[in-house]
This record gives sequence, structure tokens and C-alpha cells, in this order.
Amino acid sequence: SEGVYEKAGAIGNPSQAVRRSSDATSLGLRVDGVRGRWEPPADYLGKLISLTLWLCASPRVHRVHLQIVAGRWVRVMQLKRQMMSVFDKVWKFIAWGFFSRPLPPSVCAELISACALAPLAFTDMREEICEICTVSDASPSGGGVCRGVLSEAGMEPVSYTHLTLPTNRE
Repeated sequence: SEGVYEKAGAIGNPSQAVRRSSDATSLGLRVDGVRGRWEPPADYLGKLISLTLWLCASPRVHRVHLQIVAGRWVRVMQLKRQMMSVFDKVWKFIAWGFFSRPLPPSVCAELISACALAPLAFTDMREEICEICTVSDASPSGGGVCRGVLSEAGMEPVSYTHLTLPTNRE
């Protein structure tokens, strides 16, 4: 990896490099070379679940505490991005701009759902890479979908569909 860093002009720290190890921690995540997994360290998830349940049981919650817990969950959810779909009410409640309030049941339900999904928070580095990639985006005024195919040259767009909704809805 040092050669890749040099070629890209990125600065690395040789004292933090791990060589010839089947198990390492890098950037706060555990790399399990035997199982081919990238996952949070074992104690991290337990502490995060405990903190999340404590927050849900608290009579009043400060906004900053909810932001910290949500941010820690996002770090975990980056390993299995589908998990990010769990938080909707959490973000809306944070954006509301409260100082200290009881958590609504819908926010607690999403936080507890994240706890229940915690065992799925890992990336299987041995998984095959699909050569088809899709992306979509939507807004109140329309949406779009794009499909690409991986080739030797990289990702090449194959098709794009876009829909604009009429502004006058009667």
C-alpha cells in the first residue's frame, strides 16, 4: 500500500502500518483477514448500543447527545450502507433545533432498530463486485435514474432516465 500512497501523492504514517497480520485495526475499524471482514471493534458496538438505549430511556435528551449517538451510528452504518435507511425521524428531530426534550417514540424506534441491525454492520471484502451500478435521486419536482457498467476503462454510463413532474397539480 505504501507504493499506492506514494504514486497518489498521499501522505502515510509508516509507524501506523500493519504488515503480515491477519487482524488489524485501522481508522477505528477492525480488519479481520481470516474471515475477510471489515467491522467495528467488538467493544465499540456494545458500548454504542448501551449508549443508545440509555438515551432512549432518558426523560430529556440534549440535542448534542442525539447528534453524537447518530454520528456514531453513521460510522457503523458505513459498513453496510443499507442500514442508513433506518434513520429518518432521527434526522428530522435533530434538524428541528431543540435544546432539551423527551425523545418522541418514533425517534426511539429508529434508534432501537439500529441496535437490532448492529450484527449486520460489516463489509465482506471477499464479496464479488457487480459490474452493473445504479444510482437514483428524487425530489418533489422530479427524479432520475442512471445505470452504468464496469469495464476496463472504469464505470461507463449506459442509460439515464429523468422525469420532471408538472408544477401545477390539480
